[in-house]
Amino acid sequence: MGRPRLCRVHDLMHEIILRKAEYLGFFHFVNREHSNLSSKIRHISIQESTDSALESIKYSKIHSVSHFNVDSLLNSFMTTLVVDFKLVKVLDFEDSLIKYLAEGVGNLFHLHYLSVKNTKVKVLPKSIGKLLNLENLNLKRSLITKLHVEIKNLKKLRYLLTYHSDNGWYYGMVKIPTGFGPLLDLQRLGYVEANFEVLKELTKLRHLRKFAIWITYGNEKDICACIGNLEKLISLTILISREEILNIESMTSPPHGLQRLRLTGNMKKLLDWIFKLEHLVRISLDLSGLIDDYIRVLQALPNLLELRLRDTYLDEQLHFKDDWFPKLKVLVLSSFEGVELMIIDKGAMPNLEKLRIGPCPLLKEIPIGIEHLRNLSFILCWKKFII
Repeated sequence: MGRPRLCRVHDLMHEIILRKAEYLGFFHFVNREHSNLSSKIRHISIQESTDSALESIKYSKIHSVSHFNVDSLLNSFMTTLVVDFKLVKVLDFEDSLIKYLAEGVGNLFHLHYLSVKNTKVKVLPKSIGKLLNLENLNLKRSLITKLHVEIKNLKKLRYLLTYHSDNGWYYGMVKIPTGFGPLLDLQRLGYVEANFEVLKELTKLRHLRKFAIWITYGNEKDICACIGNLEKLISLTILISREEILNIESMTSPPHGLQRLRLTGNMKKLLDWIFKLEHLVRISLDLSGLIDDYIRVLQALPNLLELRLRDTYLDEQLHFKDDWFPKLKVLVLSSFEGVELMIIDKGAMPNLEKLRIGPCPLLKEIPIGIEHLRNLSFILCWKKFII
């Protein structure tokens, strides 16, 4: 399902990879024990501490810098990076303890990739608008809540990742300013909160492939018109408060190649076009108010691999019948507070590998027929909320 996110190798193979990378001058790992740096090295990974790294890279021609398990990041180190290393193309501060980016980061003209993922950074410097070669800006799980208007100058930007999540269901939004129209190369944008003016500009982003947005009540028609122009879209997320009506009936024909869909809000009935998405492999629904038997219809989606449902089922009994979900590999059922009994017939979900159920406070026992899931490798069931 999708692209691989992690790769594990044997300890011995890991050591061979590290030594080969350093021997070829491709990569160097800097830590307290090994801080000597050849002038030929172009890519470094700093581990544990930046104290020794600062002197090591002072006279080198570094192209990329990554951090792993860094306990602290000195101000002098940040200054050295943005002042002395004009050839840097990659800056990855993921999981580090930084709280700001130096204003001088805008002088790194060759920078292609910048990540402050999972850091304490609250504001991007306005000089970010000078990074005309920037292609990937990763702000996920940072403390940034809005973007400066200068972001519109990044004409080569392809990926703008701006969200943080809680258990995969709730997302913190980032407000984007007007003037986004010139970012014609943008392929991935989310999660963002946009007003009417911004939505109109988003219709120009014809290369957008992955899009996630929080809409305010009353702007549903505008978002429907916007999405109707995004013909290359393969992943779509539309969020609104569960108490507010998710009124997107006017979207009669979504992008035909849609592979991933996530909806949150209040909706009595799923839209008919959802059941016609032949390429859909992942769907997540966090919808209050559903009254139709939507699971019976969803099971017919021919290529569905992952199904995530939260607080969307009202009946006491949940029954998965023979031949339902023939390709499904992941099933997550969260906050099914009224379900007392779950039944899995032989022949249902024959390829299921992961099953997560809960909290389901009224569920009396593990699903009946769970022994039929021959490919199941992971199961987690709980009745109450875990605090």
